[in-house]
Amino acid sequence: MEIGFEKKDDIVLIKIDGQLETGIELESIISELIKNGDIKLAFDLSSLKYISSSGLRVFLMTAKRIKKSNGHLVLFKMDHAIREIFDLTGFASFIPIVDTQQEAFDNFKLNLS
Repeated sequence: MEIGFEKKDDIVLIKIDGQLETGIELESIISELIKNGDIKLAFDLSSLKYISSSGLRVFLMTAKRIKKSNGHLVLFKMDHAIREIFDLTGFASFIPIVDTQQEAFDNFKLNLS
């Protein structure tokens, strides 16, 4: 798994490539971002090919921490199979999932204005 991130204005874009199995590295990066006050996170999942239950747990914990910090989290460009996992597990009911980066940015405007 490879993780890349960049900051655009006050939103941190995080791109995950490959398979998200344990999520330890991702969780560490997210913890550091939140600790530094970065509470607007957009995840580009276009290259995510697999997610384990431990990987899902990272998104659950991130959603809880972001909400507690009055921030916002959005997932976008998700493969159909990965989206199905988020739907079946119920994660899509409390984590916004959109199709494009622009829709993700628009979602921040709607939720944090």
